[in-house]
Amino acid sequence: MITVDVTPSWMTIRGMVDPALTDLIHGAPEPPYAHVSLGKKVDYLRSTTANLLYLDEELGRSVDWRDPDNRLFEAKAYRFLSNLRLEGPGDYERDFPFKLPCDPWQIPVFTHGRKLREIALAPCALGTGKSKMALDIAAAKFLENEIDGVLIVAPNGVHRQWINEAIPTHMSPAVPVRCHIWKPTTKIPKDWPLNPRESLRRLRVMAFNVEAFSTDSGRAMKAARAIMQTGRFMLIMDESSRIKNGTAQRTRVLCMVATLAKVRMILTGTPVTKGLENFYSQFRFLNPDIIGMSSWSAFRNRYCVTVPAYRGAALGALKIVGYKNQEELFRKMAPVTFMIGPEVLGLGEPIRERREVTLTTEQEEAYHAMSHRLYEDLMSKRISTPQNTLVELLRLQQILCGWVYETAVDEEGLERAVGRRIPSNRLLALRQTLEDNDGQALVWARFTPDIDDICAMMEHRQWKHVRFDGTVKNTAERERRKLMFHHGEVDYFNGNPAAGGTGVDGLQERCSLGVYYSNSFNREHRWQSEGRIYRRGQKAVGRVRYLDLIVPRTVDELFLKAYETTEDIAKMVLSNPTLIRGGL
Repeated sequence: MITVDVTPSWMTIRGMVDPALTDLIHGAPEPPYAHVSLGKKVDYLRSTTANLLYLDEELGRSVDWRDPDNRLFEAKAYRFLSNLRLEGPGDYERDFPFKLPCDPWQIPVFTHGRKLREIALAPCALGTGKSKMALDIAAAKFLENEIDGVLIVAPNGVHRQWINEAIPTHMSPAVPVRCHIWKPTTKIPKDWPLNPRESLRRLRVMAFNVEAFSTDSGRAMKAARAIMQTGRFMLIMDESSRIKNGTAQRTRVLCMVATLAKVRMILTGTPVTKGLENFYSQFRFLNPDIIGMSSWSAFRNRYCVTVPAYRGAALGALKIVGYKNQEELFRKMAPVTFMIGPEVLGLGEPIRERREVTLTTEQEEAYHAMSHRLYEDLMSKRISTPQNTLVELLRLQQILCGWVYETAVDEEGLERAVGRRIPSNRLLALRQTLEDNDGQALVWARFTPDIDDICAMMEHRQWKHVRFDGTVKNTAERERRKLMFHHGEVDYFNGNPAAGGTGVDGLQERCSLGVYYSNSFNREHRWQSEGRIYRRGQKAVGRVRYLDLIVPRTVDELFLKAYETTEDIAKMVLSNPTLIRGGL
């Protein structure tokens, strides 16, 4: 029996004019933030679900919440409290023209989500059907004449999949669509503005890549604003973890764009990569009043435990070491949030294994020399910033993969890093791992030279394989290689997690093994790449397995520890330099 805990929407309370009711709401579990509008006698109050539930319990039937003439609350507050009585799917859900049947966990999301203006499918495990749920809700809102179009923002490449794969597969046949993929040269189609004489009303869909929203004066920003001014749009932010950094320019730009949307939705299958601070900008994109904090500083002070930052940081900089008031934050987010865990897929827990790799003499000498120098620099504060620390950790990792990078001066007198290959046992360990496996496998590596070596080894042994990283830029060629693996024409998929970890679907039907030759600093890359085979449609024999090639008591183990504890790697090392000397 699958149960999904969902709650109808959070709503605002505005225009409170009855002093008795004002006093009552201030006694609710979460006193709202209030300010007096200058020149007026009315207090405008911001509140959350807890307040509305409290008022409903206190006042009972003395107030007709569904009466549109009642001026105590906005009409959406009446609708909200009416929806609280909704027990489950009804005739609407049973009769709705879905393109594909819904899974058990998708029905309650559709039942409640179609009534909301802000929706967070976050996190929903990879393979639970986020795209289908989002498009079903969009179809319902279009058929109810609530929206005229959908604007999708997704990582580069994934935005094309929405148009080329997701919409043809999942969009209700009752909804005629007109789809476009945005490019810098794209102009708003002439037939997009609403035309009352149009014989057939269509749902207009435009897909953007998130990387295009890098400046507040860029073409993507201007195009998105112009498009949403032509009608009522639903804005879908896919892989919303891309806007978790509230100080990033694209986060600020997309939050400004979101104010023009009638309906907003965020989708992500990635767990919170660092902590509660990742929630702030994503829910600010949905609606700043959901959490009710006007700034990041206010959010941090309310929900984070801080101490002075690492040595050498700017004066007043703070480091988050814990969290508080978590229940209150989750209660605020819960009404618009649908979280679906991987257990609904029935895949069982994946198996995690490690295969130890022995350092060669050259690697051991180079690694110990560099790690000792880094330790001394950290202790003497010659290195005091996360950015410089990550550069040094990168060099240590490259040594473990068989490369030493040294500084050289070119003909123009400029310094640059030059790589020198040294003997390594890592490729041998990978070969033995794959020989022990019966079936297909994904091989993930962080560095381009690593993928070069892996592909060369497989070609030498005449193993069928495809390469999927930044060197393969043609979209059609990427799709062809993915289909080759999907159809079993090749046995090995050699990819970079940054390039192949997101939006590459269909790898799970024949494969249950993922091998990590080297890992990235970015834990989101790790989780997304794991999701390529640990997802719905897994048909390979046996449970999903992840195997890491590691050198014990080195940065290889440091990466895995950071993934498990969701800590920042650079700050871990800055606060405890002994970690790079095997102090794990």
